[in-house]
Amino acid sequence: MEARVRDNKALLAQLVAPYLADACWKAVNRRLEETKVPDMDDDPYEAPDTSGRLHALAESLLDFKLPSGILLRDAFAQDIRDAAQWYTSRAFALAKRGRWLSAVAALVPRGKTAGDIVDGPTLVEMMIQA
Repeated sequence: MEARVRDNKALLAQLVAPYLADACWKAVNRRLEETKVPDMDDDPYEAPDTSGRLHALAESLLDFKLPSGILLRDAFAQDIRDAAQWYTSRAFALAKRGRWLSAVAALVPRGKTAGDIVDGPTLVEMMIQA
């Protein structure tokens, strides 16, 4: 399955995009926190210690499209919670499917197919146990 996903660039991009966006967002926030300088004297003429590139990246992440089709920049808290729940539920389902397929693969010897070794009811039982 991993080889199939790696060979299908569109599928790989589709699966990785949400995780990449989340990782970028976390990296930007971490970097901004690291470079934040406390304002000790409230000098209105003091230039903030920020990076234009980091701000540009943060702005582009606001264009992240939620599963509902709404851009992050236009999303209310409930829209974002719904999107988070959608991704979380998909991650759980995909992990379960991965465990199931790994268990099936362990039963299939070299030179045989799953259809040669496993029947439908056994696959259903394995899916329930995964």
